[in-house]
Amino acid sequence: MYSPLTFFLGFISFLLLSLLSLLTIAFFTLFERKVIGLIHSRVGPVKVSFLGLLQPLLDAFKLLSKRSFYSLRSNLILYSLSPHFGLGMSLLIWVRVPFTYSFFYSSLSLLYFIVLGSILVFAVLIAG
Repeated sequence: MYSPLTFFLGFISFLLLSLLSLLTIAFFTLFERKVIGLIHSRVGPVKVSFLGLLQPLLDAFKLLSKRSFYSLRSNLILYSLSPHFGLGMSLLIWVRVPFTYSFFYSSLSLLYFIVLGSILVFAVLIAG
């Protein structure tokens, strides 16, 4: 089986990969907004810091601090937890990226990817 050190290093590598992938998505969004601004002959997001580099972080803060509207017929707890469930399942797909210290090794990686991708549908269904 695994030693505790291997498990710890695998967990740290998974957390690092998750954090880096989320930061990459944030800055690709900034890049997309800059390109769209150039296409429309405007500057794009430059309001926050130098060249708008802190804009993705403030966009994430704004998204987390927004007030949500709930349906009266939906289950409030499930409705609130469904985005977290979807994000967790999306990040679990990254476990299969090969590292020196990996959580799990299997020859069924494609099946694992397909199963987790199909479970992501339930995040939308749970929200109602």
